[in-house]
Amino acid sequence: ALLQAGRTLSEACAQRVAESNAEARQSAVAEQRVQRAAEREQLLEAQVVSLKQEAQRLESQAQQQANQLEADRKAEREHSAEALELLRTELEQNANKMAASAREELAAAQRRVDELHESHAAVLERKEALMRSEIDEKTREFTQEFTRVSAAFREVNDELKDKSEQLVAEKKAHVAK
Repeated sequence: ALLQAGRTLSEACAQRVAESNAEARQSAVAEQRVQRAAEREQLLEAQVVSLKQEAQRLESQAQQQANQLEADRKAEREHSAEALELLRTELEQNANKMAASAREELAAAQRRVDELHESHAAVLERKEALMRSEIDEKTREFTQEFTRVSAAFREVNDELKDKSEQLVAEKKAHVAK
């Protein structure tokens, strides 16, 4: 009976170790998911930087067009003030449209990044809370199992001690005869 209790206890411990290993694997998978989300976030940030650079390029191009317009205006003054004014207005409008479009694209990209940051943060908070809850539950289960196993070990140990003392007493009684 003691050997059977010992085997049962040993099997329970082995099963608990296997469960702990499975939980560790699940935790590693969750960490990989968090890492992939962080990588996606970095990619989005790189896209924002790229969009900002594109906006700067477009603004620079608009400035160059405005500068070109100024040069053209000076060259065309003697020909036709009215035609020159129309050209300048058109170029200015185009430059303003391009700059406005670039600013709108940048603002939209920034809004998308902000939304993704908020969404990502919420997902991470939910995952973290879930993982903490799972870890707390597994810790409680393990503590209960450990307490039960420890009690069983003490019981088996006490029984073995009692048997040992009984055998020693019997041996002494036998020798004394």
